[in-house]
Amino acid sequence: MAPIDCQRLLFVACFAMLAGSIRAEVNLVGIGVLSGETSDLSGLTGKFSDGTPRNRLGGLGSALDYTGVGNRYIFASDRGPKDGAIDFPCRIHTMDITVSPESKTPVQLRLTSTTLLSNEKGKPFIGAFNAVDKSKPENSLRLDPEGIRAGRSGAFFVSDEYGPFLFEFDALGRLTKRFSLPAKFYPSHAGGKPEEELPPKNLKGRLPNRGMEGLAISPDGDKLIGILQSPLIQDGGRRVFRPRRPGRAGPGSRGSCGPGFPLRCDRRGRGLRSPRCRGARDRGRRP
Repeated sequence: MAPIDCQRLLFVACFAMLAGSIRAEVNLVGIGVLSGETSDLSGLTGKFSDGTPRNRLGGLGSALDYTGVGNRYIFASDRGPKDGAIDFPCRIHTMDITVSPESKTPVQLRLTSTTLLSNEKGKPFIGAFNAVDKSKPENSLRLDPEGIRAGRSGAFFVSDEYGPFLFEFDALGRLTKRFSLPAKFYPSHAGGKPEEELPPKNLKGRLPNRGMEGLAISPDGDKLIGILQSPLIQDGGRRVFRPRRPGRAGPGSRGSCGPGFPLRCDRRGRGLRSPRCRGARDRGRRP
């Protein structure tokens, strides 16, 4: 997912009212507005090479999750401006979103923190595509946070589109756990440019910029489910715009990752339908 580059970010709150005993009706409560030029709370100073302030809040909402505490939500901000071309220090934000339907300002937004992300040694993760260790991709400092889920005691989980990787961070933004994914998810050769990761140089794994776009967590907090943006190369990813090709979801416990399951689309290729056994292919049939 590319970062949102807009002047204003809109947060819309709705609520459901029962209409009779059969159907629910959704009504707009209010709209909260936050300028895309707002400064975050990272404490960074100066500007990037393109002139963007290093503390620009900018794109917000690549992923979000409710923390379970008060009105507080946690947000991932993607890999920064210019689509992976600058050394954007990766970060997450927390924000209080207060909804009061009867108030004159029914949706109120308040940024409460910005946390910079770093590896186990305290080295900052950055959004640049070329910040890759080609010999040991797992040691790379590049990170493209696309999914986020709140964990216990302030910890949180992030799915990364570059690896694809799945990480756990502590409340201070330091990496505490790396989850091992099945080898089929990784390209054989990591590159510093998208074209260096395309077939025929890679015949398996995710396509560039089409890694683990979504992340879910089970109600008991014990399992994570990562969802790729597009099919793996070996699943037909080279024909990524053709309908009826499956993406994959990788369910697993918080200590390990289970197998990936192709996900079926409907007959027009719109939306994910249901997980199927490994190796299945969607041929337009209803699941």
